[in-house]
Amino acid sequence: SVFITVKDSCTNVGSITPTDSIVVGFFRKLTSHGQMDAVVYYNLGQFWNYDNVSVTRFDQLGTLFYNAGIFSVDSTFNSWGGFLNDGYISADSILTAHGFDNWGIVECRTAFSNGNGSFGDEGVFYPGSELITRDLYNNPDCLLRGPGSICISDHSENHGRLEGSLDICDATPTLTEAPFLDVNTGTFWMSVDYCESGVCATIGMPAGSRAAGCGGPECSGPEFSGPKLSGLEFSVACAFGPDFSCAGGRARRKVSRF
Repeated sequence: SVFITVKDSCTNVGSITPTDSIVVGFFRKLTSHGQMDAVVYYNLGQFWNYDNVSVTRFDQLGTLFYNAGIFSVDSTFNSWGGFLNDGYISADSILTAHGFDNWGIVECRTAFSNGNGSFGDEGVFYPGSELITRDLYNNPDCLLRGPGSICISDHSENHGRLEGSLDICDATPTLTEAPFLDVNTGTFWMSVDYCESGVCATIGMPAGSRAAGCGGPECSGPEFSGPKLSGLEFSVACAFGPDFSCAGGRARRKVSRF
């Protein structure tokens, strides 16, 4: 194991490859411009990564984790402290329980959970940023805010709030009303988009889907106007069928905010 306990800060410009764990101590700081490999990484202070890190498990309990490089986790990524991503992060599952800011790309092979269900958590996606995940859980009293993109290939639940010009796209939604997820007990702003940016084609959405826009025979049909409180109109999936029209090259439907 490697323990970072120096009084001020430590910088890696080579490689750190212990056979067990790396631990950054309380109130300590590690900056890495080199390669790091470990089974378990515990950050109890500050960790700034600018290069390549590969670990089996990552636990962030410190004041800050900042990533501007490539950070790969084989199993769980748990963040209970400050979390800023300006690079690329991949993990099997991700829990963020103390907020995060994303300017880069986060890829989660199973479930991405925003908040742990006991207190609120704010996740902010800046322009051009992406979260690609199999499942998404936005827990009660938690917030996801755009203008970045969230791409979901399987299951999605919103029990908190979706705000800003967030573009959220579930490839297999159960709900046929906004926010077009599988479960929604939370709220969402009128400014939230659904599969508008097209970036979610990376999760393998088929042609004619929301990510790809209109173009197939499934996009024909009359304009649908349902009960509306705000007059909100936004693009939705062509694949939803004849209740949607494709004027202007995209399916459109009038819906209420809630």
